[in-house]
Amino acid sequence: MGCSASKKSVGESKSYPAVKTIEVASNEEDNKSAIGQLNAEDGTVKSNKEKSTGSNVAVTESPKAEENNNGRDDVEDDTSIPQQFVKREENKEGADKDVTTLNEIIVNSISNNINGIIRILGSVSYEHRQLVRSKYQEKFNKDLLDEIILTEEKDIEMGLKSLVRNHAEFLSFFMHHSIKRSDFRALVEILMAWPSELLAQAKEKYKEDRRVDFLEDVTNSIGEKLSEEQKSMIISLASLERSEDSGELDESALNDECEQLSEGATSIIDVLATKPCSRTQLKSIFDQFKLKYYMDITESIDIEIQDEFTETVLKTIVGIASDTPLYFATLLHEILTSPQVSIDRLLFIVIGRQFVDLADIMKRYEEVSTRPFVNAIAQSKEHVKDPIRDLLLLVTERSNTA
Repeated sequence: MGCSASKKSVGESKSYPAVKTIEVASNEEDNKSAIGQLNAEDGTVKSNKEKSTGSNVAVTESPKAEENNNGRDDVEDDTSIPQQFVKREENKEGADKDVTTLNEIIVNSISNNINGIIRILGSVSYEHRQLVRSKYQEKFNKDLLDEIILTEEKDIEMGLKSLVRNHAEFLSFFMHHSIKRSDFRALVEILMAWPSELLAQAKEKYKEDRRVDFLEDVTNSIGEKLSEEQKSMIISLASLERSEDSGELDESALNDECEQLSEGATSIIDVLATKPCSRTQLKSIFDQFKLKYYMDITESIDIEIQDEFTETVLKTIVGIASDTPLYFATLLHEILTSPQVSIDRLLFIVIGRQFVDLADIMKRYEEVSTRPFVNAIAQSKEHVKDPIRDLLLLVTERSNTA
């Protein structure tokens, strides 16, 4: 629907520090083991050269990588990638088996069989993972989430716990993660790309787990890091409840909102960051703006906005509202071609969007990158640890069979 319920406009922005993007680099020495195939029985990793008919992910030697390695000099030509994904049993009986196997892995130390737990959690649906968690609680009177502890492998722990969390817990965790690291671009992505109803549940979970209101935490965390104008914009976004994307448009408001976008920096911030427009409404506003002024809204932002922080936040809003799969596909490409690969960002996108639009993101990724995402992940072993790559590959392949 429309964006008529407006909050107080934010003042003109000046020149301030740019958005900080969190990049968690892997410090692990080069792991010389090839990407293995996960055995469906015990979760162990076999060499790519071994053949197995009982594997969860069948792999084969891939052809040499394309000459265009998307800016990454360390891409190896001879890398194995998944060729076939075999769906596992997803029912009560399958969940009971998974609970028993998971407990055996946990009792005997997760670090000794990381691939086993990745195979169980990464190759099934969100609903099945929640069923497994519930049954684990019933059988052992313990929350599976609390049982996943990898002191020396925090990236992998984050990935496994992200698979176990429900939607509200997942968003609540990454909200806090973004605030803690001053990664406001990631925070804006959460606030823009997920439904308002789910965001409301995540904010409730945030308060329940951390005993502090989400908006209060945002306000306290950014007090000394941003200008008053930037702070006002972020607080407005954090408190905003956008209209749900019903597909309906407020035609009467389109012209007014389109015209407002042409009135300078303050008005652009007002429309994008303080009005409860749905993504559908925003996209229509952008389309009309281009027709009327012969200019893309991002070009107008380049001209009118004078500081990089505000520009990045506004372009994040525009990108997600205009084409969410393309936005995340482009972001994945940027992450994987960066000198330091941000593991938390990879996990956030791939797991968070798995059963939302990950299949569409993967299609757009190939357009952006000129190669499939699974190839890019499989060929990233210099920057992404083997267990993380196996997890990402399984999650991606499972999304294609949903």
